[in-house]
Amino acid sequence: NKSINGSYLQSGLTGFYAGDTISIPLTLHNGSPDSEWLKDMGIVLPNGISLISTESFIGGSGGALNYTGLTVPGDTLKWHGETAAGWGVVYGGENAQSTLTLYVSPTFSGNLEISYRIYGDIYGALPHTIDSVITLSNLGQELPWLTFALSSDTIFESEQKEVVLTFNSSGLAQGVYTCDLEVSSGFDQQYIIPVELKVSYLQFNPLTVYEELYPDSSLTSEILITNFYHLPFFVSAEVDYPLGATDTLWLEVAPAAAMIPSNTTIPLVLQLNATGLSFGTYFATVSCMDQQYFYTELPVVLHVLPAMGVEMGNVGNGMLLYPNPIQDIFNIEFSNEMNSVTVEIFNSTGQRVLIQTELAPPYQLNLAGYSAGLYSVRVICGDKVFTARLVKKN
Repeated sequence: NKSINGSYLQSGLTGFYAGDTISIPLTLHNGSPDSEWLKDMGIVLPNGISLISTESFIGGSGGALNYTGLTVPGDTLKWHGETAAGWGVVYGGENAQSTLTLYVSPTFSGNLEISYRIYGDIYGALPHTIDSVITLSNLGQELPWLTFALSSDTIFESEQKEVVLTFNSSGLAQGVYTCDLEVSSGFDQQYIIPVELKVSYLQFNPLTVYEELYPDSSLTSEILITNFYHLPFFVSAEVDYPLGATDTLWLEVAPAAAMIPSNTTIPLVLQLNATGLSFGTYFATVSCMDQQYFYTELPVVLHVLPAMGVEMGNVGNGMLLYPNPIQDIFNIEFSNEMNSVTVEIFNSTGQRVLIQTELAPPYQLNLAGYSAGLYSVRVICGDKVFTARLVKKN
């Protein structure tokens, strides 16, 4: 039963850029279930790949597997090692390491496939040789606008590792630059993460606008536009509402068009008007287009708060909410008996943080554990809807 079954050559590198010099950490493993030892190893390099340097495989108990530069049939590069008794040097269960440095031609296309053959010392049962291929993913030409430090690592179960991406727009013309970030594992799993860099001569600040208004009130907000181009640059702006929206008059923008001098900032003024709007959240987009037909979309969110209620007493139409402000618990009372009561609580950004359905008397809710701040309360009783503001203290 003596063989080298289970032996392999493993690469510590998973991908490369065409035109680069790459160093590949190699691990030679002897998976022999008994006592056949590894004596020779050879690899074949495809056209377009040049050898810069290599090292001996170190780690076998019998000594080094030395690079000889000689060839064996079907191989280009060869490593050899044997003991004084003529046996192999990497014993069963052992690993030996080396580094292979290669130059990849800029015109090299496709993945890099390195064929290899491992030789045992021809003692015992078959197999005495193992043939396989190491495949490295071709990442194309190295991108000048995206770099990251972590190219390979080991991540254990439930562990997380951070990969920091660095973007550089130096020398790039205005436009959208895209690539795929490929993450692969040793189990032939591959994940593709799309990456996009948008380079614009115009800078918008902020990129999103969120405002709160009471019904029948209004306010103005600004988006600053800076021209970093070396010449004056034209920009136009218009308001777009989501498809199917019925309230499409609450946002105006000015100016509708402007020529911005080089290295100059101008304000884009947004007028938000909640007249006729009911409690809820409304969405729109300010779409800006420059003279090169380059679009920038700036989301605008308006949250219309409930009409101001009283702090303690009749909120309106027969509902009493108290105390207000609260520490944790508040109560709701009705002048008439109500069935199937539903209470919803919204935070200041319009996000619903609590819902209680089919409440029975006494109507009492506990906001312990929620952050201090302003909340909106909506109570639904059949076809009746009550709204009020609630202040929670620490």
